Amino acid sequence: NNNAQYLSKTIDDFRDFFRPNKEKTLFDLKDVEEKVFSLISSKIKKGDIKIITNLETMEISGYKNEFIQVLINIINNAIDALMDLEGQRYIFVKSYKKNKKYIIKIKDNAGGVPKNIKEKIFEPYFTTKHQSQGTGIGLC
Repeated sequence: NNNAQYLSKTIDDFRDFFRPNKEKTLFDLKDVEEKVFSLISSKIKKGDIKIITNLETMEISGYKNEFIQVLINIINNAIDALMDLEGQRYIFVKSYKKNKKYIIKIKDNAGGVPKNIKEKIFEPYFTTKHQSQGTGIGLC
């Protein structure tokens, strides 16, 4: 039910995506974290992945649903990479403030992005997945 409601909200967000009068809102990073991990919890459990977080309480001004979508895309990419890994699977999420900027670091133990594709990952429609699994619009 949560996933269906979130997908419905995502459709509304896409409809409003290019609307020029869209307003930023204040939201807390911890609320976003809870939402992200509740939406992908079944994939995390299925992959037997341990999530380790160290998040500071942060009030962020921005577009909450777009931010959630970005985090879901990044974490889903990490999950996909971890599925080929034998042994323990980890995703680490850390946040902190540095020089008046909020930093969020996400890393896993899957070995990193291969050097030969690192320059391409933010290009529209670039994907390392089979055509039926990836669209290439997740990080652009």
